[in-house]
Amino acid sequence: MFQILRYTSLLFLLLTFITPAIASKETLQQGWQAFNSNKRKEAKDLFVSAAKDADTKAEANLSLALVYWSEDKNKEAFAAFRNFYSSSSNPYPYLYALWTSPVIFEGYDKKNEEQLAFLQKLAAEPKANGTIAAMVHSMLGKHYEATGDFKMAENEYAQIGAISNWQVLGTFDNTSGSGFNKDFRVLQNPEPEAVFQNKVEADVKWFTPPHFRTDRWFDFNFYFLINSSIMYAQTFLKSDVEQEVFFRSGNSGSLKIWVNDKLVTNVPDERNCDLDVYTSNVKLNKGFNRVLVQVGESETNAANFMIRVTDKDGRVLKGITSVAEYQSYNKATEYTVTTSDLFAEEFFESKIKAEPENLLNYLLLADVYMRNDKV
Repeated sequence: MFQILRYTSLLFLLLTFITPAIASKETLQQGWQAFNSNKRKEAKDLFVSAAKDADTKAEANLSLALVYWSEDKNKEAFAAFRNFYSSSSNPYPYLYALWTSPVIFEGYDKKNEEQLAFLQKLAAEPKANGTIAAMVHSMLGKHYEATGDFKMAENEYAQIGAISNWQVLGTFDNTSGSGFNKDFRVLQNPEPEAVFQNKVEADVKWFTPPHFRTDRWFDFNFYFLINSSIMYAQTFLKSDVEQEVFFRSGNSGSLKIWVNDKLVTNVPDERNCDLDVYTSNVKLNKGFNRVLVQVGESETNAANFMIRVTDKDGRVLKGITSVAEYQSYNKATEYTVTTSDLFAEEFFESKIKAEPENLLNYLLLADVYMRNDKV
């Protein structure tokens, strides 16, 4: 009899905890059903109810943020997102998905103190990966630049950690993307005395231009007529030790990157991408290492790139410097290059597999794809 009473008591306790959690999940699901039926007020009421329960607080607040955003209630959307951020165990993929929306930051030229304070706090967040940190410094830099505080802007941009010293060469024919795999003899000839024929059969050489963009993106548009063109940039990284690092890159156009003449990044599709979209492991030699970048334009109407040299978590590595002038280097020894998908893509693709009925994950994955032109 005692055993039966004990089991009954345990069952009662379990039901006491489980039943409200199930109810909150159902409330959240009902909220999305209402949202999907365009019943916005009903959806908000259900999300507010679900936000009162610890098990569904984070997702309910995130859902509220999206509903408020759809109604152009950006102040309420940000407040709901901040509640989500403080109650989520892993807010960073969601932060990435909504980064360019007013849910996070409404505008560089507006004095929104609450959103600015949120970004400044996020910049010092130790749990955020290096990609998030670089995004924050980029956005803060743009804010200070737009509001006339150029010293603060430069301080923020410098913390992105992008390679800034480049020589350039161009332009070569890329009609309808036809130049992506053509050999223009650039890989074999890094020296300053090398002479090439460009797409109008004029002799061209490597030259070192000023870096015009303050936001650390290297933009060929400042140096060439980029239409239907292949363009190159090279730099020489100095490493005090032989080491494995991670190259994180983003660009507009198609993209190839070689390190010590070994191809480490190969993206034939033309996209307008944000920073850190492509990641490859790279082995640097002790001393100087040649980095060669090829960008192709035929439909993006832009040709630029950013490369950061980081650890596995996306944090900028110290002690690696770059010079644009030619330096003697050793070619890469044989090793296997592996590429990594963007962390936010991996996260939401996994969430969709685990929760195929959850509309929220589809919406946010679509935002991630669209942000990097994966239409």
